[in-house]
Amino acid sequence: MRKLLAKQDLLTEIENDTILCKWIIKYTEAWEREYNKGEQERYNISRKILLVMHNALFEVKELLDISPVTIEELEGAVSRVQ
Repeated sequence: MRKLLAKQDLLTEIENDTILCKWIIKYTEAWEREYNKGEQERYNISRKILLVMHNALFEVKELLDISPVTIEELEGAVSRVQ
């Protein structure tokens, strides 16, 4: 945004609307690409899902380790319900 404000005077001097519009569109697209790169890195949904699954597995595993019920018994109960 600062770059755009810094070039505001130059942009207002451009008499050809087509050139001005193309510059604004290209600037906006470049900015959106850079922004989206950062957003994808910060909010990679597959990473979040994997992390939640990983954490849930260890929470359940700790309970199963102290439970008298085996994993095979749980799997059997689940398959009977399906």
